[in-house]
Amino acid sequence: MNIPLTSMLEAGIAIRMLRKGAGIRIDDFAMTAVVSKQFMTDLENGKPAVQMGKVLLMLQRLRIKVGLELPTADVPAFQLELNKVRARRAILLKVALDAAPLQTAALEVQNMTCGLCPVTVKKSLERVAGVRQARMDFAKKTAIVTFDADKTNATALVKATTDAGYPSTVHK
Repeated sequence: MNIPLTSMLEAGIAIRMLRKGAGIRIDDFAMTAVVSKQFMTDLENGKPAVQMGKVLLMLQRLRIKVGLELPTADVPAFQLELNKVRARRAILLKVALDAAPLQTAALEVQNMTCGLCPVTVKKSLERVAGVRQARMDFAKKTAIVTFDADKTNATALVKATTDAGYPSTVHK
């Protein structure tokens, strides 16, 4: 049976199910596939591998279908596992979205004079608990920071950049 492959989740479940069905340990399979055990674990858990995720996205945008052809006997177990994982992820996503009021702050950052300065500022912001993303613009001398308002605030972001040697102010 042909299973549509729309994300790494389907591929990971199929690989895990078939590997376990063959009685192969994950570390042995990783060794024979010349990948790390961590890569196998991530793949089997449906973690999007950047390269494969991009390839799938490009193929989907071009309306090219990529599928998994599983032995007919394995399809019911695959569908059951896929539905369980999707349900767990939907619950986790809902909990995460409900629990985390995200805010965005634009910071005007001083003292950025070279290409490495934004890297230093970004790292200082990412070390602040609750920061989800920090985007730097060297040309405009700004940082756009998305953060969990329950864990941090704009004052902590300004302190982080200032402590790193790059005083900043919140752009209003």
